[in-house]
Amino acid sequence: MKRWVLGVGLMTAAAAAAVVGTASNSVPDSTAGYTSVRTTGATLRSISYTVAANSITGFTAQLRGSQVLKTGTASFNGGAALTCVMGVYNAVNDQTPLVCTGGSQSASRSWRLQITIS
Repeated sequence: MKRWVLGVGLMTAAAAAAVVGTASNSVPDSTAGYTSVRTTGATLRSISYTVAANSITGFTAQLRGSQVLKTGTASFNGGAALTCVMGVYNAVNDQTPLVCTGGSQSASRSWRLQITIS
């Protein structure tokens, strides 16, 4: 009986360590060019790009937590601001989408994306 209890305890501890070990603020690499993304005012959970004819025309950024009453702005390489709209908070996934459009950035070249939440 002691071995069974010890085994269950070790499995529970291993599962808890796996959950804790997976939490991070890293964002997966993008397939749309080689980029760096800097986000201020919120934690970026993920980002997906809209690409047409080898040009990035927009993106959807998933931000951690509720961003109610906040606004978002974004630009590629410090250029003109994109049109951004803050979406509806998803309490189940604890995230809020930010949808930005109006870009025309090459999907095959390196660039920097700045997202600011205020």
